[in-house]
Amino acid sequence: ADLEGFRAVFEYVLLFFIGYYLIEDHRKAIQSLHLISAVATLAALVGFAQVALGVETPSSWTDAAEQGIVRAFSFVVSPNVLGSYMALMIPIAVGLFFYERNVWLKGYYALASLLQLGAFVLSGSRGAWLALLLSLLLIFALINWKWALGGGVAAVLGGFLLPPIRSRILNLLSPEYLEKSASDGRIARWLGAYHEMRFDPFFGRGIGHYGGAVGDR
Repeated sequence: ADLEGFRAVFEYVLLFFIGYYLIEDHRKAIQSLHLISAVATLAALVGFAQVALGVETPSSWTDAAEQGIVRAFSFVVSPNVLGSYMALMIPIAVGLFFYERNVWLKGYYALASLLQLGAFVLSGSRGAWLALLLSLLLIFALINWKWALGGGVAAVLGGFLLPPIRSRILNLLSPEYLEKSASDGRIARWLGAYHEMRFDPFFGRGIGHYGGAVGDR
């Protein structure tokens, strides 16, 4: 478990330094962002195709009360991973839209942003929705608190008006979800983490000893 946990945590640090030294100047940085955004747009297109074609979502990613709901998962296997991936990539696509001066590239990144936003919603990942919303509200608040207020109101209205978001949010209150979550879901993990924290409040269990697939292995 120690070796597996070390790998899971520090392999991303290694990849960061590899990427850092591969990008030598501004031009290469922009080229890298173009490539990263293109792959994310492809992932979004695959997610849209899955929903349009009615590809069955793996049963482990849907609750009993949500039978028949299709969640996009693209080629990253998990709807939650797709949602988190899109949450990271959407700001890049939007940033490139504002950065580029070429009309065709602006049009492409406008479309890419919308596709990624659509796949983000279709992933049904509540955690990714919340993460992107809070990060955007924080940025808006740093610029102008009125933007944050308007963004919060728009997010609440969007949550109620868009069926995929509304159904996923309301499902949090269903007895089936609460029972499943308390037995082998988020609530169970939160309570388990709190229980472990009581015995090791300062240093925890150590890398790779708790939580998710890494902890299981």
